[in-house]
Amino acid sequence: MPALMSSLRRRFREADDVLGGDPAYGFIEVALEVDVDGYVVWSPHFHIVIASYAPAAQIREALEPRRPVPIALMRGRLKRKPIVVKPVDNLANALAYSSKRIPEANVATIDRAGKGVRARRRLTEAEQLEYDRWLCGQRPADRIFKRGMKEVHGKLVPLR
Repeated sequence: MPALMSSLRRRFREADDVLGGDPAYGFIEVALEVDVDGYVVWSPHFHIVIASYAPAAQIREALEPRRPVPIALMRGRLKRKPIVVKPVDNLANALAYSSKRIPEANVATIDRAGKGVRARRRLTEAEQLEYDRWLCGQRPADRIFKRGMKEVHGKLVPLR
């Protein structure tokens, strides 16, 4: 987690020409990725809410890693999670989604046209137990990303 968080902070620093000091808040989510052949790996990814007037395309380009970063190694094939940028219509919902506690499994399948698709499913009891054991070894702050704000007496306040 520390290396993943460090990588994200570096990307935000490099994106300062687009984002300036725009505040951002989010979490690292860990999902179970199940390949077509049954290979399974836990894969972390971010959900971040950014308060910015910058165009979505500029944000996406600014936060894209400068070099390929493997997110999940599945039987020798590197998989990268895309950067998805969407406008937020409901801030409370966006923050709740970014901090969701219940992980899911993303199961790869092949559809009738021969294309690879992913379906989400709940974790099995054994998978949930593995996740919970891992989570017990984490501090809550290890998975939280804050930029342009700090916590004071249990409340988030802007740095400026």
